[in-house]
Amino acid sequence: MWKGWNDLVGTVTGGNHHTSTENSEESEASNEATNNSSSVPSSEYYTKDDFELINNKEDAEIHLVILIAGMGARKGHYLSDSLLVPFGKWFDINKCQQAMKEEVSNCFKSYANDQVKKRSPHILIRSIDYCSTVREEGGYNEKLNLISMKSGVQFLRLIANESMIDVLMYNSEKIKQQMQTTAVKQINEIFEEFKDVPIKSVSFVGHSLGSVLAFDILYQHQESGNTLLKMNPNRCFLVGSPLGLFLTMSVQTTNQYLEAFHCVNPQTNKKQLLKEIDVYHLYHPYDPVAYRLDPHLDSRFGKHDPHSLEYFARRFNPNHYVNQFNNYKAKIFGNQEKIDEELSELLKQYEIIDYCLPVNSELVINEYLSAGDVHLKYWNNTEVICFILEKMNLISANKSE
Repeated sequence: MWKGWNDLVGTVTGGNHHTSTENSEESEASNEATNNSSSVPSSEYYTKDDFELINNKEDAEIHLVILIAGMGARKGHYLSDSLLVPFGKWFDINKCQQAMKEEVSNCFKSYANDQVKKRSPHILIRSIDYCSTVREEGGYNEKLNLISMKSGVQFLRLIANESMIDVLMYNSEKIKQQMQTTAVKQINEIFEEFKDVPIKSVSFVGHSLGSVLAFDILYQHQESGNTLLKMNPNRCFLVGSPLGLFLTMSVQTTNQYLEAFHCVNPQTNKKQLLKEIDVYHLYHPYDPVAYRLDPHLDSRFGKHDPHSLEYFARRFNPNHYVNQFNNYKAKIFGNQEKIDEELSELLKQYEIIDYCLPVNSELVINEYLSAGDVHLKYWNNTEVICFILEKMNLISANKSE
């Protein structure tokens, strides 16, 4: 069932996942499916099973996840296989996407209960590449090469040109608009591709600069009366996000402007960042690029530590989960110091955004040496993926749910 698509996790409980190296027999099956139906999404690789799923789509449970990578990331990036860049694979959006797919499958197999597994949910993971398009159309790679010095620390200059320059480009109003327009176009192309498929939920996952872009697009979609995008996303997961810094430095970010973010969640009656879209920010405590967002909801959050996530595997243990919950509840709602009373009041008013990952969710040898590493490795971080699946109601730390 759709397990033949190059960008699909498939039935996350298992099954073979085809790639671009599939044999000609599968290609013939793909061609046959194409000839028999125009409603099949125009993905490059799919099988007869995909075609059958489309015809029985009323019984399918399909979740669409759109990956928006950060600075420097491009599909098929030439640095991804470089021996000189040990973290080069994270420059390649295709490899980020594959890493996320594999971890989604692993986490689902480990933690989904039998009832959910019987539903055989499908998680479609797609990605966009706004950076390549904008760089090519503007000829920015050639321009950067012309002005870059050829002597001294060339490797560092290369890394800067391939990554950090994107942040400076986003601060140019002209290039920022190009990036946003390109991203919206590519996202809508994905939505158009699946317009005849019953998508149960749509989630954005934005990393680094991609998280800023994701938020800007969703805010514009909200302000347009939900007309900018062809589908309405349900959730937005920001990972390793500098959005808090961008909002702080923006000349438009005044108290009055931030009040526009204080939308009320009709289910909880709490204020949140965007209308009808749940926003979460996950970050490693050693990530130098990440900045908090909760203080933008209320400056008093800045006096309190962000919510620290417990390892999902530990919460999956019912006894441990109850103990951790009771401890957290006592800390927040117990009759302790005034500072706890203030935080308790804030939690009653706002949907928190910031979630700090456990320090050892990534291998940390030294917090300074590992800073760049932890910023890049969110795509296959087990705690990040478990958090996303939990918010999508596909796994739960409470085994009875």
